[in-house]
Formats: sequence, C-alpha cells, structure tokens
Amino acid sequence: MLNRGFSKLSSRQKEILYLKYYSNLSYDEISEIMDLNYQSARNLVSRALKSLSSSLSIILIFIYFLSTYWR
Repeated sequence: MLNRGFSKLSSRQKEILYLKYYSNLSYDEISEIMDLNYQSARNLVSRALKSLSSSLSIILIFIYFLSTYWR
C-alpha cells in the first residue's frame, strides 16, 4: 500500500520529497534546484505529504484492527 501511495505522487512530488527528506536540503536550496519560489516548494511538500498520509492512514487503520483482533 505504501508503494501504491508513492506511485500516485507526481514526479515533482517524488523529487521534492527526495530532496527534502533524503538529501536534507532546505526549502531555499530546493527552490533553486527545482526553479520554484520558496512558498511553492513548501506547498508542494505539503501536498505530497497529504497524499501519502491518506494512503498511510488506511494502513494504520488496518494494523489497528488486526492488533485488536489478535489480542
């Protein structure tokens, strides 16, 4: 499901998450690399994380129900 969540992201969303969280770049650095203004970079990260969180929330709910069932 996590892979499915990543596959739903656009290539720019994947790129910006890579730059922000794997390369640990600042929004200023990301803005320069991706030719975006500062606020657009922040908005793009936010939208990408929202998209992933909706995919992950389904997984977490499933895990919760499994854990309560097996107790």
